[in-house]
Amino acid sequence: MARRQAAAARVNHPPFSRTVLDEDFMSINRNRCSWLIALCGLCLITSLAWGDDRSITPQKSNDGAKYSKDGTMLLSCPKDVKSFTIPSSVTKIGRMAFSGCGSLASITIPSSVTEIRGGAFIDCGALESITIPSSVTRIGLKAFGGCPELTVIADRGSIAWKYAELFKIPVQELDEQ
Repeated sequence: MARRQAAAARVNHPPFSRTVLDEDFMSINRNRCSWLIALCGLCLITSLAWGDDRSITPQKSNDGAKYSKDGTMLLSCPKDVKSFTIPSSVTKIGRMAFSGCGSLASITIPSSVTEIRGGAFIDCGALESITIPSSVTRIGLKAFGGCPELTVIADRGSIAWKYAELFKIPVQELDEQ
């Protein structure tokens, strides 16, 4: 483990990396990161999440979803959901929160959300488009894996736009809708 942390400390972060994963966040959370890679000029965490969402005690709500006790992180959603609106109290979509929601066709993400953790929408095969507000400044690896029909709708130049381009997900400008 110490060897990996030492190697991570030697990674030369390109200037562009600060927009996807800022160096201050990395220095604080380096011990939580599995390992780092430099990919297409971006510095990404290769684990599916920043930290471990499983250690958070979930609280159920009226919509059937589970949230962190303070209501700021969406931890999981019922697997049979077809449409879902994330409450404005949520700032983070947790790791694997919508994983396997194969019927999910529509999702509303409020501008309060700043982070979409890894694997959040993995295997949501019915999801055709997702509008990601510019408030989202961090998107985890494989957040949209297994969504073959997905088009990301975002502001040009936003983190969501760059993420979609990097992972070859079709992207459409928010104004073009």
